[in-house]
Amino acid sequence: MKIVLTGSTGFIGSEILKQCIAHTFISHIYVLTRRPLDNRFSHKKVTQLLHEEFETYSPELLDRLREEGVEACIWSLGGSVQQFKDLDEARRVGVNYPVAAAEAFAGHLATALEPHTGFPEKSPAAGEKRFPFRFVFISGWGAEVDQFRRLWMYADSRKIK
Repeated sequence: MKIVLTGSTGFIGSEILKQCIAHTFISHIYVLTRRPLDNRFSHKKVTQLLHEEFETYSPELLDRLREEGVEACIWSLGGSVQQFKDLDEARRVGVNYPVAAAEAFAGHLATALEPHTGFPEKSPAAGEKRFPFRFVFISGWGAEVDQFRRLWMYADSRKIK
């Protein structure tokens, strides 16, 4: 399986990257990052793709990922509100970025995946359901679904996650 990984320079994302490198099921990791990775992550399974703006994805980037056969995205980019200059920036990173990525990947990458039969010799029928593209959003402790709930601790961070 070939995957896209975000947030790999952070605490959780770097551990996810280590685990992906070690896992035999994952054949390649395309790391979307604003800054280069630490040298300890140099590996033949890792390709760094420097990407500045996570609200937009160029056709060239999407075409490359599509041609490579990327099947999943692990989204670990984000953090607590205190790590950002203001609440709006935290919302942009915690909500807008992953939504933009999910929409771009669903529209461009998921549609390219071949139907999965489990048997290489069996040719799938036309119109058969395609192998699903996976988008795994890594959240944090205490994430709250109810945006109107009153929370005592870390309310903004918990509602963004």
